[in-house]
Amino acid sequence: MDQELISQVEQYVNGSDDSQVDSISEAVTCQSVTLHRLVEALGPSLTNVDVDVRVRGTRLLSGVLQTATSLTLNGMEVQLLVDFYCDRLKDRHIVIPHVLGGLWALVSYHSLPSGSVRQICTAVFSEIHMQGISQGDRRYFYNMALTFLENQVYEEELKSFAADFVFGFIQAMDGEKDPRNLLVAFRCVKAIAEKLTFDMFAEDLFEVISCYFPVDFTPPSNDPHGITKDDLVLSLRHCLTASNKFSKFCLPLLLEKISSNVNSAKLDSLETLTACTRTYKAEDFSEFSEELWRAIRQEVFQPVNDNIVEAALSALESIARNMASGLITDSGSSNTLEKFLHIVTKECVTHLKEPSLRLIRPSGHVLHSVASASDPTCVAVVNAALPVLLNKYTETTQGAHQRKVLEVVLGLLKATKKFSDLHDVSSPLLPFKDSLLATFYTTLNHSDDSVCCAGLSGLAALYCLSELLTKEEVSMSTVYYMNMCQLSQWSLYQRVISLSYYL
Repeated sequence: MDQELISQVEQYVNGSDDSQVDSISEAVTCQSVTLHRLVEALGPSLTNVDVDVRVRGTRLLSGVLQTATSLTLNGMEVQLLVDFYCDRLKDRHIVIPHVLGGLWALVSYHSLPSGSVRQICTAVFSEIHMQGISQGDRRYFYNMALTFLENQVYEEELKSFAADFVFGFIQAMDGEKDPRNLLVAFRCVKAIAEKLTFDMFAEDLFEVISCYFPVDFTPPSNDPHGITKDDLVLSLRHCLTASNKFSKFCLPLLLEKISSNVNSAKLDSLETLTACTRTYKAEDFSEFSEELWRAIRQEVFQPVNDNIVEAALSALESIARNMASGLITDSGSSNTLEKFLHIVTKECVTHLKEPSLRLIRPSGHVLHSVASASDPTCVAVVNAALPVLLNKYTETTQGAHQRKVLEVVLGLLKATKKFSDLHDVSSPLLPFKDSLLATFYTTLNHSDDSVCCAGLSGLAALYCLSELLTKEEVSMSTVYYMNMCQLSQWSLYQRVISLSYYL
C-alpha cells in the first residue's frame, strides 16, 4: 500500500491526476492508510523549494482532512497539524487558501487541544491581511472565529486572550463587503458582545458594524445563495443591540437615521430602536430622552406612512417600558421615567386642549402607547390626560369633536385593562369612575350615531374591567342599556354595534 500511496501522491502533486484526493480520502476514512503515513508520503512536497509543489502538497492534505470527516485524530495528531498549518501561514500568498482550508477542517471536525485556539488566532491575525485574500478564504476565517465563539469548550480559552481576539477580529472584518461573509461576521460580533469583555474596544467594534447601517442591499435576480436584505438587516440588528456598551454610539446613529428622507432607513431605525430596549438599560436612554421623543413625535404627528407610525409608537412604548422596568433595580431610573413621561404627556395634553383638536388623534395614539407600557406609565398618563379629556367632552358641542375625544378615552380604557387582573393594585380609573359613567350615559341619547356607539363602547369597557364597577353599577348600566334598546330612536345599526361591544 505504501508504494501505491506514494504513487497516488506523486500523481496528484505533479498535476497529472486530481481525482487522487477522493481515492486517498476514502483510504484514510477506511483506515487502510493512516494519516501519519499520508503525511510521511507528502513530506517532500510539503517542504519543497518549488512553491507550486508546496501548493499541491498542502492542497492534498487539506482536501483529505475536509473530505474524510469521520476521521478520528488524537490530541497529539491534531496539535501537530495545527503547528504545521500555523507555520505555513508564513508561506507565499498562493499557499494560504489551502492552509486556511486545512485549519477549518481541523476546527470543524476535531477537538482542539488546549492552547490551539489562541495559537490559530494569533497566527491568522499576525500573518494574514484579510482584505487581500478571496471571499471564500475570508469565510474560512469567519467560520473558525464563529466556532470558537459559540462552542462552550473554547469559551474559557477565548476569554483568556479576549482583548487580542477582539482587536484582531476588528482588523480582519474591517471593509468586508460580501453578504455571505457578513452574515457570519455579524454572528461573530453578536457573540463577542455577549460573551467577551470588550470595553476598551467598544467604539471600534461598533464602528466596524455601524458602517453597514442601514443595510442597502439588492440581491441579484439569479443569486444562488438566497441571501435577502432582511437576512442582513436582522443579523446586523442583533449586533447593534447585543450589548448596552454600544448604546452611547448606537442611539445617536439611530436618531440621525430616523430623520432620513429614506423611508426604509426610518423604518429600520425605529425597529432597531425597539430592539435596543431589550438589552439597553434605562440610564442608557436617559441622556437621549428628549431627542428620542422629538424624533418619534415627528413621525407620529407628521406621518409619512402607516408602517412608520406604527414602528414609532412601538418604539415609544418599548422605551417607556424599559424605563419603568428599571425602577425595580435602579432607584435612579425613577427620575429618568418621570422626566420622559413629563415631556411626552405635557405636549400631548396641550394638543388635547386645542379648540381645533387638530392633533388629538396622534396625541391619543401616543398616550395609549405610553399607558400600555407598564403600570407606572399607565397611572401617570391616565392622571394627566383623562381629566382633560372628560372636561373637553363637556365643553365641546360638535359631534365630530366629541367622537374624537371619546376615541382617545377608549384608548386609555383599553390600556388600563391589565389592571383588572391585578388584585393588589387599584385601577387608575377608580378616581374617574363616576365622571366616566356620567359621560358615557349622556352619549346614549346623542343624535350622532358614532358618538352614541363610542359611549356604549365605553360602558362595555368599564363593565369588562373587573372590580372597577360595583354590582349595583353593573346592574344599572345593563338595565339602562336594555331600556335604550327598546326605544324606537335607536337604529338597527346602533343596536347591532352596541351589542357587539358587550359580547
